[in-house]
Amino acid sequence: MKMATQHLKLCVIPLLIALTRAPAAFAQAEAYSGVTSSMLLFQEHCAVCHGENLEGASQGTPLRGELRHGDSMAQIIASTTDGYEELGMPGWRDALSADQIRNIAMYVLETRANVDYVTSNFEAPLSIPAGVIQSEVHDFRLETVVDDLDPLPFSIEPLSDGRLLVTEKTKGVRIVGADGALSDLVRGTPQAYDDIYRLESRLDIERGAGWLFDVALHPNYQENGWIYLHFSERCTDCNDMSRETGRPVSMNKLVRARIEDGEWTDEETIWRAEMEHYSRASDVAAGGRVAFDDAGHVYFSIGIKGGSNYRGIQDLSTPWGKIHRVNEDGGIPNDNPFADQDGVYRSIYTYGHRSPQGLEFDAETGALWGSEHGPRGGDEINRLLPGRNYGWPLYSLGMDYDGTPVEYGTDLGITFELSDIEQPVVDFTPSPAVSSFIISTSEKFPEWEGDFLVGSLKARSLFRIGIEHNRLVYRETLFEGVGRIRDIEQNDEGDIFLLLEHGAGGRIVRLVPPDEEVGPLASQAAEPPRSRPDEETLSDLPTTDWLTNGGGLFNRNFSALTEINTENVNRLGPVWRTHLEGSGVGRKYSGEAQPIVHEGVMYVITGADDVFALDVETGEILWRSSAHLTDEISTICCGWTSRGVGFGKDKIFVGQLDGVLKALDKDSGEEVWSIQAEAWEEGYTITSAPLYFQGMVITGFAGGEFAARGRVKAYSADDGSLLWTFYTVPAPGEFGHDTWPADDDAWRTGGGTVWHTPAVDPELGLIYFSTGNPGPDYNGAVRAGDNLFTVSIVALDVYTGRYRWHFQEVHHDLWDYDAPNPVVLFDLDYNGVPRKGLAQAGKTGWLYILDRTNGEPLVGIEERAVPQEPRQATAATQPYPVGDPFVTQTLDVAPEGYRLINNGAVFTPFWEEPVVLRRGDANWPPSAVDPESGVMYICAGERQAAYSVREDLEQVESGQRYSGGRMRFAPIPVTGIVSAMDLRTNRKLWSQRWPSRCYSGLVATAGDLLFAGRNDGRLTALDRRDGSKLWEFTTDSGVNAPAAVFSHNGKQYIAVFSAGSLLGRTTRGDSVWLFTLLDGEREGGPLDH
Repeated sequence: MKMATQHLKLCVIPLLIALTRAPAAFAQAEAYSGVTSSMLLFQEHCAVCHGENLEGASQGTPLRGELRHGDSMAQIIASTTDGYEELGMPGWRDALSADQIRNIAMYVLETRANVDYVTSNFEAPLSIPAGVIQSEVHDFRLETVVDDLDPLPFSIEPLSDGRLLVTEKTKGVRIVGADGALSDLVRGTPQAYDDIYRLESRLDIERGAGWLFDVALHPNYQENGWIYLHFSERCTDCNDMSRETGRPVSMNKLVRARIEDGEWTDEETIWRAEMEHYSRASDVAAGGRVAFDDAGHVYFSIGIKGGSNYRGIQDLSTPWGKIHRVNEDGGIPNDNPFADQDGVYRSIYTYGHRSPQGLEFDAETGALWGSEHGPRGGDEINRLLPGRNYGWPLYSLGMDYDGTPVEYGTDLGITFELSDIEQPVVDFTPSPAVSSFIISTSEKFPEWEGDFLVGSLKARSLFRIGIEHNRLVYRETLFEGVGRIRDIEQNDEGDIFLLLEHGAGGRIVRLVPPDEEVGPLASQAAEPPRSRPDEETLSDLPTTDWLTNGGGLFNRNFSALTEINTENVNRLGPVWRTHLEGSGVGRKYSGEAQPIVHEGVMYVITGADDVFALDVETGEILWRSSAHLTDEISTICCGWTSRGVGFGKDKIFVGQLDGVLKALDKDSGEEVWSIQAEAWEEGYTITSAPLYFQGMVITGFAGGEFAARGRVKAYSADDGSLLWTFYTVPAPGEFGHDTWPADDDAWRTGGGTVWHTPAVDPELGLIYFSTGNPGPDYNGAVRAGDNLFTVSIVALDVYTGRYRWHFQEVHHDLWDYDAPNPVVLFDLDYNGVPRKGLAQAGKTGWLYILDRTNGEPLVGIEERAVPQEPRQATAATQPYPVGDPFVTQTLDVAPEGYRLINNGAVFTPFWEEPVVLRRGDANWPPSAVDPESGVMYICAGERQAAYSVREDLEQVESGQRYSGGRMRFAPIPVTGIVSAMDLRTNRKLWSQRWPSRCYSGLVATAGDLLFAGRNDGRLTALDRRDGSKLWEFTTDSGVNAPAAVFSHNGKQYIAVFSAGSLLGRTTRGDSVWLFTLLDGEREGGPLDH
């Protein structure tokens, strides 16, 4: 039953409430001072209003049920810190420290979830429900298979004949028959030691060592009979520690053997640690899981088996706190991340783990997953990526047991950046003590397919977790309070088994569909399983449709089609021209959108944000969706424009100048959903084409000249719900904030907006974009520092929006050297080694060529000293790419009326007196890359600008123009340039200059052609090998949009939007043109539609 919505309201009365818990409870609480501290803080400051157990009191509301302002840790902390005056709730920012507020929030969360840290519920009654358990998509019963196991079983493994292998930590290995009969212990297994600790609580723990852990069948068990066993090998008098203390030591070990006639035989050691690393550490959190992939590797986890303060977990020369990977025979795979390093355990696959619990390989996706315990909160489900650091004991989303943040790095002498830590896909705070899990493939519960079924110890609950594309999409508690779930497994018949541990004896239960006893349903058709994203093909080298702005996820603007080529391009001619009903015709508008094409329908958006669907064969308008933008929009920088639409899941995605993001039905143009993504009144507009990827719609927001704070957001393609947000200007406490002033709020209006459609590498799971200038544009005095992540290339996890790496092209930009040209991805060999590359053409006139896996330069980039202006707080150095600029970067003679300083070179500073600089830039018009030759083609302009600062600058509100100075273009003719750059060397191969700015973008083809628009209305085809002109056609308006190349019914076409541009100062229009090879006279009826 849904509870009534309540306020999270903390009372201001600092009254110490008498403690009324039973003495036994306090005895347990005192064992962990942090738990006591949290409880006392809540009792002192909050219980008078909300009740000792959150049940509410006369002066305030209860804190059970749904909370109006959110029930996550971050939301409760925010509510407690800031308060809500309108509700009579003061903020506690000044009265309590951040740690104290966090402790209160943790107490609220733990109490709401009934997961008191100080008890482990070993002795809590097993409460197996007798009836049907109802859940969101599948009802089920729990059926006991066997109920007289040892109190501490660890693992179950189904056999193909219906039997189960089970390990009991302190006893050995048994076989459970299909009828539930329990065998004697298998003879000859590694010895298990029965030094069990107390079960009823965490007090007075007798540390155990020498236990058995996971048992797992080789993937080809039916042929080879191999069974793998992970256990803790115990010894005495075997290393210095055992000899000095006279006590046994132990360490995890992995072996394999066969079972024949109840005997463990043919044992082989697969992995064993160095004897010096055997320790007295308990097996309580030793890890112990085993998993196989489909390539002959076996993975195993080792938890806390080292010294105090978690020493060694971050050290690759120790085995603990790691996930290891070896070949099935124990050999080290050549592609292990540390296989070629000396002095380390070469078996290490990942590190920085605290207490690993579950380990599963997803055969469907090829991903390895793990679960692990945090301290107090911060339980995790992680995707395990080779070589990555998972943070312990440097960082955790939970808190330490004493109520303080997890930050052992200081004690261990380890410094790190948060970006060095792989963040969890799922965080459990408060901690239910997650345990093992499966990724369900059960045909008995078909709508759970692909779901994570996750057990828990302390909470005694079973969770169903939906993870799609490395992000949490739903979470359901299937049941709670039943028993401590140590392991979960499924067999080939679709049976799902739970292994429960309990002080009175362990138990195995099975999840059973409600009607299994009478067979499957015959009279009721099953509902279809929950759909997974049915992705349209987004080819990197399109040969049919042109599905994205940029031609594919790599943004390469390259077509693999060859029908139209250098030999026959002279036969290219128009098939039809369609006028878009006068939409976006007027001085303030620009037509800069690249058409997209899907199955014979072309989609184009005008500068008025009106979307049109055209029949490719005839040019007929199939539907129109009008935006009806208000003329009141006043926060548009550079003309009313849109650079395109997105496509996916049978929808057209549209970002508008008024901050609206919406989805249209591709067949009818009817609105499917619409959201106000941002407010134009606060400076935010959308000018780029949204990107569709894996069920998400991702967009950046323009507005850098209007006191905005840059951001990229991802939304659900199904309903527009927000999935993640990344701010390009970090807030206090976030990585990179130290590059902004500490004594003001300059970061709130710091710019860094995103003007273009990002690129995505699906294999790496990363999304890439470059950012705009800091705010204000020209006055750096108010924002001392490098100003991350402005004028930067940024990589994020595409599924979560989490930061992965960045490269800043301009530190502390003063010149509007923002980076609006779309990033482009490519794969090339460098010195004989295949590398995953990224390139971005900057407004500095340089090409930045990086390794897209880590942001390191593939072609050298040097930090060099630059001229200084202390009043501007100029950066001491700037990045200088090795190679050639693609435009001219200096002036020989100053324009009339200006003084030439430093030859007008890039990075020359200025103050109140105007300083003229050469400004050769690549703006938003996209570049093209030939992935085979490794050549990048850039459309740019060469001009001059005079800069000056406005000193009397005050902080402004978002949505107000915020330039901090002035940039005027000098009275010298503008030159357009198309340059071809070698991505392996960053050297210019050729360039072509025009008497007007190149302001259209480029598209290249495998037919050795390069298509470019001209301001006077020409569409031009160049030979991309040398830049020579091969063909041109004059349209009726400026061609200031990139063309699209596609095939339809086996024939290649070129489409372009000819509508002019405000910044290009060209003739406006509303025409879409389609071209193909003509044989003699053009066939068909009139040209216009």
